[in-house]
Parts: sequence; structure tokens; C-alpha cells
Amino acid sequence: MMADGEVAIFGAGNIGRGLLGQLVADAGLHPVFVEADSALVGRLVEAEAYQVRLVGRTQAVCDVADFGALALDELNLISAVISKCRFAATAVGAHNIAELGSVLAAGLAVRTEPLNVVVCENLPHAAEILGQNVNACGPAGARLNCVRASVERIVRSVDSSLDLVGESGESLYVDRSAWLGRLPDVPGMILCDDIDSFYDRKLFTNNAGHALLAYMGALWGCQFIYEAMEVPEIRQHLGELLDMAGTALVRQHEMDAAEMHYHLDCLVHWRFANRELADSVRRVGRDPLRKLGPEERLIGLVRLLQSCGLPTTPVARVIGAALHYCDPDNQESVRLREMILSDGPNMVLTSVCGLSEAEPVFEESLQFYANYSIRKEHLTK
Repeated sequence: MMADGEVAIFGAGNIGRGLLGQLVADAGLHPVFVEADSALVGRLVEAEAYQVRLVGRTQAVCDVADFGALALDELNLISAVISKCRFAATAVGAHNIAELGSVLAAGLAVRTEPLNVVVCENLPHAAEILGQNVNACGPAGARLNCVRASVERIVRSVDSSLDLVGESGESLYVDRSAWLGRLPDVPGMILCDDIDSFYDRKLFTNNAGHALLAYMGALWGCQFIYEAMEVPEIRQHLGELLDMAGTALVRQHEMDAAEMHYHLDCLVHWRFANRELADSVRRVGRDPLRKLGPEERLIGLVRLLQSCGLPTTPVARVIGAALHYCDPDNQESVRLREMILSDGPNMVLTSVCGLSEAEPVFEESLQFYANYSIRKEHLTK
């Protein structure tokens, strides 16, 4: 039998604690965090509670208590949790999904009922990738059910404490049509039958808008996303990108135009400009090679705009800025710089982005890259 109130949460970082843990605890369930950082596990084990302060359109403070924490190497205890928990969720980051394969496979081997795993990674096809990694470590069969989700909330840590600050009004969309068995009664976990539309909305407005502010903000010397919002030229470009993305999404998914307008307004006023969230350009801009991928926030939006017969210029601006992004502490950023120095920006556009030289957006992106090169030269003089 399943433990009626236990939920396994893989990843005790900002989203794991500040979204999943908070929602599960507020629903009267018992979150059990499984975390690779043993020092963080130790702090959670010693702590009686932590707080999630929600800021934005509304304000709230949520106390999270009555939780468990296990290190990733405590396989027997993790397997025991997996064998009987009500459902599980992952928030380990796009690069770490593969690490969960053997851990989940071991627990599923002793489970008798299907396990719904809500996959909260900000990566296209994350649910399929997780399923493949689990089955590669031991056939899970019908016992594993990876459920797609779209994480809407941004969460940041508070100094060196376990407490967190997150967006109010932004939550988690989960694919109801894929869920097996009893649906979860977790307020804030919004069950929907059209997960594709919500995922695309997040990717091409939340994520694409964030990318614009990070990559253009870096060129303007901004440290935080809210600082980029205060640059009139950047804010104008953001408005053009969001308007175009919103128009395309309404057409593609037959979404409600008024709801889209409200969503975009919330992004501009309560996320991007929010000083309390203090989201940094470095965090948002990291891993540019992944974010320039063919199905990601920028090139994916290009394809959506093309399919709707809409201009791609607002996205080409961001691609041109992204090609200049340089963070010596981020491996992908270093690799991007090496690729451009070795073979030029054209090679990145074809081999990383999957663009054809015959496409107008290819030349647009190169032109913006050149324009930003001139800007950088003026700034350094």
C-alpha cells in the first residue's frame, strides 16, 4: 500500500524546496527531499522548518515543516520511500536527470503500483529523457509514469539560510491526461489537459523574455534582470518580443487573448521588474549553448513565428546578443566563445541553432551580432 501522505522530491534546491516542497506541505502531505548535496541534506535534517516568502502581486509567508531529507547515496532508504510514496517529483536541473536513473530504478523494482513522477526540469522532452534513463538502469515497465509539467515560479535563496523568496501567483502546471490513478489534491498544482500550450507559453514568453533581458543586459553591463528592465531600449525590445510571441501562441494554441495579455503584463510588472526576486543576469544567461538549441526558447520561438507568418526580428536581436555572452565561470559560455573565435558566429547558427544560411533570420542574427560588436567596441574605448 502507498504511504498516504508521502511525496518524494528529487532535488532540494530552490524549486524543490520553494515550489514543490511548499505546495506539498501546504496540502498536508509529507515531502521527502532526495538531494545530491550531502551538506544541504544535513542542514535540512537539523532544521525544524524553513520559510518561503512569496512576493509580487500578492504577499504571503509559508512555513514548511514536517519534511524528510535523504542523501543520494542512501539508496535503501530512498527505495523504501519510492516503494510507497503517493507520487514523486524532480527538480534537479537539466544536466542532472541522468543521475536519477539508477536511483528511481532501484525503488521501482520493489514498488507494486505505478509511480507518477512529475518532471519539473526546464528542458524540452525532459519526461522522455528521464524515462529512458530509468529504463536503461532496469526495466521499470508500467511502474514508472513520467508526467510533464511546466514550472512557472521563480525562486531564489536567502543568503546562506534555508529560507527562500518566490513569485506569488506563479505555480505549476501538470499534465492531467497523463496521470495514472487518483489525481493529487494539491492546491497550486494545476492539473490541465493542454500541457503543450502552457509549456510553450512558458518557454516562449517567460524563458525567451528572460533570455532577452540576460543577454542584452550583459551587453549593457547589468548585474540583475530588474536593471536590464530599466534600460529603455532593452525594455522596448522586450515588449516587441512578448507581443509577437503572445500573438503567435494565441494563434497556434487557440489561447484566450485576454488571458495572454494578463500573463504578459504579470511577467513585465511582477517578475522581470521585481527587485525582491533579485534574479541575476549570470543565472539567467548561463548555459547559452543549450538555450540556443533548435527546440529551445529562442530558436523554438523563431520556428513558431515562421509558422504563423510573423517577423522574426525580435528574436534575431536576442540571438545576436546571446552570441556575445561571456561568463568565464560557465563552461558552456566558455565553449561558445571558443567556437566563435575558432569558426565564427555562422558556425554556431548552423551547428548549434540548426538555422539554414538561406533563412532570413540567419542574416538578421548575424547583423545584430555585428551591431552589438560595434557597441562593445565603443564601451571598451
